[in-house]
Amino acid sequence: MRSYESVVIVDPGLTDAQVNDELNKLVEVLKANGGLNVKTQNWGKKELAYKVRNKKFGSHVAFEFTTENAGLVDEFQRVLRITDNILKFQTVVTSVRTRKYKGNPKRAGSGSSLDFDMDDRDSYY
Repeated sequence: MRSYESVVIVDPGLTDAQVNDELNKLVEVLKANGGLNVKTQNWGKKELAYKVRNKKFGSHVAFEFTTENAGLVDEFQRVLRITDNILKFQTVVTSVRTRKYKGNPKRAGSGSSLDFDMDDRDSYY
């Protein structure tokens, strides 16, 4: 079973009730296609680094889910693409190692492909 995390930016012009309705529709898509342990976190409205569809702000929402169905992510992204109120989204595969160490390759343990010494970087070029 694989774990996924998806961050979605929703149109800031929507009210909180409308944002919740959109999120409920997306959760139903995940559950209907075999998504398990679906969790959502509403991060609120934040300023974007650049304008997207002439919007300077966006409501950020994070989804975490697990599935055995390989087609779930494709279906979820298809629904996100055709939903007008979704400005941007990104879905990534998460694992215990990446969540636990958050990008510190030295702590990932020995034998990992991420283990390297910065003094050895010349050998890579």
